[in-house]
Amino acid sequence: MKQLTTLCFTCLIFCSLAAQNSIDSLYARLKQTLHDTDRVNTINALATEIGKSNPDTSIIISTQALNLAEKIKFETGIGKSYHNLGIFNLYKEENSAALTYYNKALAVWDKLEKEAEPDKKAYILSRKSTTLGNIGVIYKRQGNYQMALEYYSKALKIDEENGNEEAVARHFGNIGNVYMEQGNYAQALDNHFKALKQAEATGNKTEIARHVGNIGIIYKEQKDYNHALEYNLKALKLNEELGNKISIAGNYGNIGNIYLEQADYTQALDYYFKAIQLKEELGNTKGISTVCGNIGNAYKGLADYPKALEYFFKALKLDEKTGQKTGIAFQYGNIGSVYTLTGKFKEAEDYLKKSLALFDSTGNMAGTKDFELATALLYDTLAVLKENGKTIPGFGSLSELRKLGYEHYKKHIAARDSINNEEQQKKQVRLEMNYEFDKKEAAAKAEQEKKDALTQAELRKQKIIRNSVAGGLAIVLLFSTVVYRQRNRISKEKKRSEELLLNILPEQVAEELKEKGEAEARLIDEATVLFTDFKGFTAMSEKVSPKELVKDLHECFSAFDHIMQKHRLEKIKTIGDSYMAAGGLPTPNTTHASDAIKAAQEMIQFIEQGKHRKIAAGLPYFEIRIGIHTGPVVAGIVGVKKFQYDIWGDTVNTASRMESSGEPGKINISETTYQLVKDIPIAIGINFEYRGEIEAKGKGKVKMYFVNL
Repeated sequence: MKQLTTLCFTCLIFCSLAAQNSIDSLYARLKQTLHDTDRVNTINALATEIGKSNPDTSIIISTQALNLAEKIKFETGIGKSYHNLGIFNLYKEENSAALTYYNKALAVWDKLEKEAEPDKKAYILSRKSTTLGNIGVIYKRQGNYQMALEYYSKALKIDEENGNEEAVARHFGNIGNVYMEQGNYAQALDNHFKALKQAEATGNKTEIARHVGNIGIIYKEQKDYNHALEYNLKALKLNEELGNKISIAGNYGNIGNIYLEQADYTQALDYYFKAIQLKEELGNTKGISTVCGNIGNAYKGLADYPKALEYFFKALKLDEKTGQKTGIAFQYGNIGSVYTLTGKFKEAEDYLKKSLALFDSTGNMAGTKDFELATALLYDTLAVLKENGKTIPGFGSLSELRKLGYEHYKKHIAARDSINNEEQQKKQVRLEMNYEFDKKEAAAKAEQEKKDALTQAELRKQKIIRNSVAGGLAIVLLFSTVVYRQRNRISKEKKRSEELLLNILPEQVAEELKEKGEAEARLIDEATVLFTDFKGFTAMSEKVSPKELVKDLHECFSAFDHIMQKHRLEKIKTIGDSYMAAGGLPTPNTTHASDAIKAAQEMIQFIEQGKHRKIAAGLPYFEIRIGIHTGPVVAGIVGVKKFQYDIWGDTVNTASRMESSGEPGKINISETTYQLVKDIPIAIGINFEYRGEIEAKGKGKVKMYFVNL
């Protein structure tokens, strides 16, 4: 015990230089006669107080707390100590060590959760959710976004069930940040607006300002600069009202970033210098470093490379002082990029190599992605110079430079793809669908249990008061009615969700997606693809208002959607004023060719009727060309953000050529489709007109037929 007190005293000497009264108070408490559990808690509190300024010292203190907690078998103290060790390693960007300690803390919370009495369980769960959230931070840093989302969602679920609104807002914000880094801005905004709503519910103006600012950052990432400025200025105003200088400085920096992205470097610098002035007043070394890096980028944009290097080196010096590995890596990369632009190629190579080595050690895939590309550009620049006869000392041959450029570009692509890893996205889909379902189910269950409890209480009350069988039966009937209504409401909500999904995807594909979180692409041996395009659309767009034009398109495409449904074709997509559909998928059938021609006939008739109405009214009109071709396609889901069922293959290209080689008011089909329909009932009353071999772009001469109605 004496050794422990000596250690804490040593730490106090270091930290008292910053005149931290709270640390003095904790040290004074340690001098008192304390129960061992109180001593563990006090030591952990001391570690927390000095952790941000000196994580190395706090690691030593937390280890002492852990040793004492283990000695006296104080489980909560053990969990806190592990959690603290995770935090301080996280500050040092020792992500692997931090993850190890957090997982040990999590194991303690899991054990205590099972053993806890009801009045203690809420506290244990709050500790558990905090640890889960911090694990999410580590995975986000490493670019493992699926795992980050998984842990943030677990923490969110706990705090939602416990009614911890401030923590819920924080988790929504963290989830939104993951989506933002993945480029899924719709989901990012959705979660940040949820976070804002939670913060508004608590009335916490500081949190409201923070989430408003985060929404502004997402709009900036979307390049929606008007909304980005609007929300950042709102956040700035809120923080000015609160007198929160730290956040005001952050808002200045974010506004500077908006102007930087718009290449308005003068405005960007104006806000950056405001930010740096406040951060210097506050002694925020890490913040000063970040702004210095941004100032460097602004000067780089102005092609003032000496100034850019000056600020990048300032940022580097500050990051080295505070041990910010990620910051150091970014500044190395920034310096290397400027040296490439100024022709100092050997220096550029050295700094870029150091940058990539650091990013590799911290597992920061975002940095790796950016500076692998910068390194590829360095070698590509050298290759071009070499190709033009320039002598470049210290580098290899032209082929070696090209090889190096290609290798680093491949690494850039690999890092980029790992951020949106396909398998992670599949798991993410499953996680989101299951989480939303579980959330709704839990809410419905909780509501039902509440109603059940009220009903049971009413039953007991009525039994005592009335002691009547008839009264009991009436209450049971009421209970049954409540259950029926609740189940009916859940059923309706489920049906609505199903209808929405089926409006986006074919039923078979939707079922596979719900079950597995993915839908495999499939080869369809024979499908018929239908393409349409409007003639006169561009000319019409110059004569009518955009609103009227969109109204006409909506009317046409809505009618086409009904026609597709009637004839068992799957709408694939619209591209501007073009419409694409296919028959014989996702479930193969033998009537897809005739189905497509029947659908095309009705489309022609619909457009002709509209044309006659427009002519009679003296209004501009458009006509339609339709092309059809049959062959093999690959069908599946495109993307991970907004699902779209799509098809690929030469059959699609040929169908497009059938459309572009056709004529207004005509259905133009290929030889393959003709052979499938010429002898079947659909052909009765229809004249197939052989057009001969028509030149089709990229296809050469292709046999084509008009379907004359």
